[in-house]
Formats: sequence, structure tokens, C-alpha cells
Amino acid sequence: MLGREYIRFHRRGDLIHPDFLPESQVYLDLAAELLTLYADARDRGCSRGELAVPVEALVKGHGGPAGAFVKLIDDACGYTAAAGNDCPELRRRLLTLSGEWWKNGWDEAARQRALTAMPELAAFAAGDIYGDLPENERLTEIPDWTPEAVIRRYNLGLVQGLLLYAGNLTLTIPAADAAEWRRLFKYLKFFRLLAELRRHDKGLTVTVSGPFALFENTRKYGCQLASFFPAVPLLKNWQVTAEIRWDKRDLRLKLDERSGLISHYRNFSAYVPEEIRLFIQLFRQKSDKWQPVGDTPLIELGEGRIAFPDFSFRAGDDGPVVHLELFHRWHRAQLTDRLAFLARHPELPLVIGIDRSLADDNEFPVILDHYPQLADRLFRFRDFPGVDRVLKMLEGRVSAHSVTGGGISR
Repeated sequence: MLGREYIRFHRRGDLIHPDFLPESQVYLDLAAELLTLYADARDRGCSRGELAVPVEALVKGHGGPAGAFVKLIDDACGYTAAAGNDCPELRRRLLTLSGEWWKNGWDEAARQRALTAMPELAAFAAGDIYGDLPENERLTEIPDWTPEAVIRRYNLGLVQGLLLYAGNLTLTIPAADAAEWRRLFKYLKFFRLLAELRRHDKGLTVTVSGPFALFENTRKYGCQLASFFPAVPLLKNWQVTAEIRWDKRDLRLKLDERSGLISHYRNFSAYVPEEIRLFIQLFRQKSDKWQPVGDTPLIELGEGRIAFPDFSFRAGDDGPVVHLELFHRWHRAQLTDRLAFLARHPELPLVIGIDRSLADDNEFPVILDHYPQLADRLFRFRDFPGVDRVLKMLEGRVSAHSVTGGGISR
């Protein structure tokens, strides 16, 4: 992801036009030279400090997007510090002893005899005692990118950098197949974004709150919004409009499938985040009755609004289906809307999990007091729900005889 210093665009009125790079030979050659430089540094086991010298010379020699290319490549690299986690403590002990030896006038032979009695410290002194510092970390991994991939990530990075300063992002998707919608919704859920989904005659509109629309934790949320964006060019047809706050000016960013952006995200449907994989695995171990449903359906909320639950579970082979929707730190407005809707539609087979960062020990009782009829549908979790708690909520839905097929769009 590119920082503010690397963002390049021009304006026409209040409209932002990112300065996307073509895949021309001059930029392909620059990217190839950088990738070769990093590959050589990895093979030679260079440190960050050693690598910085030729990188800085190359950036100064080329100018233009070279610095941004370096940022993208370096962020994707892997560096390894000196082995062991006790370097600071060993260094402190060694330097303290060195001060005492110098003050007492010890010669080299006396110092070596003292170190011999402390084998751990002697081994540390024989190596690089500052090997754990960032500039001494060794380059061990580089991204498997082509020069074309560097340019494509740069172009996406320009948009991602602007979205760190977004108020809202509106994504309009013409009529698409269900698989495209579900893939997009999975990305929204994965990055825990605050989004409103509306279905209409021409397709779907997704309105995502940006970091400048929130009151707290804007930097982290902005990074999640920016990380989500590469999922958009995976769509066949799309239009994005975003409100950007830049240098105290309110500007607009407008993009569509003709912008030439190419995503590096691939086959998200086959990728299952570790926390979800472990949850599903443990869930199947603990429950013989309930099983996760592969394709979570959309829930119609009326007036074109739709919701996409995080999980759906079926009791037995042909039993009732209950949906689970999770609300995280930034989902306060969505949670309020969903609670009100669920109170009006008790037939909806839905249970709600609320992250403790959204409803603490003081706020959760207030919610229960306001919606007493939903007490057996709500539970709290920390970061990700536990299987036992989810199973208890599912059984509660069945025993309450409130599971129906109403309100569900297949």
C-alpha cells in the first residue's frame, strides 16, 4: 500500500484523476531492475542497511515512480532478525561489563578469561551484537512478481492510498451473477467493513463508510477499506465513487471497469481465513446435529436493502436453517438498524453476535433492556465467537419454535 508521499494525481475541478502508469517498456525495465536487485540481495543474504545503498542510488537515478516501486516490493519482502529473543538483555549485560572492565583497567587477556566463564555471553560477543536491530535484519524472502505485477500493484496502490482519506465509497454493480455478489460480500465481511447493500432494478449498490466517516480508529479502518479495494476490479462491470478529504478539500474519485485496473486477488472463494477454518473445524467436531451451509443466502430487509450473514447452519439434512451475523467495532449503525428490523420481524431465523469492542459491559445490558424480545438471539464475543456459544444460540432458536423460511432470498 502506498503512503501519501507516493500518491500522484491531477484534478479537474473537484474530480481526482490518479496518474496511472501504462505498462510501457521504460516502467517495465525499472520494475525488472528493482526485482533483480532484490533477488541478488536475497541470494547474498544482505541486511536492510546493505540493501539500502544500491536501492537509494537506483531511486535517485531514475526518479519518477521508483520510490513507490521500492515501497511496494519491500513491503512484500521477508526479513529475519538475529536468532534469539534475548539480544537486548545480552547486549545490556555485555556493555555493562565492558564499562566495568574499562574502568578497572582490564587488558584483553583478562576480558577473555572473564568471558570464558560466561559461555552464553562469549558466544554473543563473538557475533553481531546488533544483529536484532532493523537495519541489520537479513533479506530472506522476496515476492514472486513480474514487472507487470509491480506496475499493476502501483496503479491499485494509488487508489488505495486515496481511500485512506475517504469519507464514503459507493460501488454500483450492474446485474451480476450470484457468485460475483457473494465473492464481493465475502471480501466485505473479511475486512469487517461498514457497508449498506441495496438491490435495485439495474443491479446492486454497496455504500461503504470510509475512515473519515468514523469517530475513532480511522487509520486501521482506512487500511481495511484500502485492502478491500482490489476485490472491486474482479467484477466484470463496476463503478466506484468516493469522497476524498485531501489537504482540507473535499474531492471526488470516480472509477469504473474502463480504468484499466487489474487485481492481484485470486480465487478468494477457495481461500478460508484461519480463524474461520478453525471455527468450522471445531464446530463440526462438536455438533452432530448442525452443519454449516455452503452458500449463505441473502436476507431481504425491505426497500431494496439486503444483508449477507456471516454463517448459515442447517439442523440435520433437511431441517431448519438459522443464520448468524457478526457485528464488529465499527458496525454500530448497522447493529442498531438490524436490531430494530429483527424486533419487527421475529420470524426471521437470525441470531446476532456483538463484539465486546462494540458493546462493553455497560452497553450490552442497555441493548437487552431496549430489546428484551431479542435476549435469546444476542450474544457477545471477543474478536471471533466461540463454538459452544453459537451452538447454544442455534438450539435456542429451534426450541423457541421461531425458525421459519420467511424473509430469505434464495
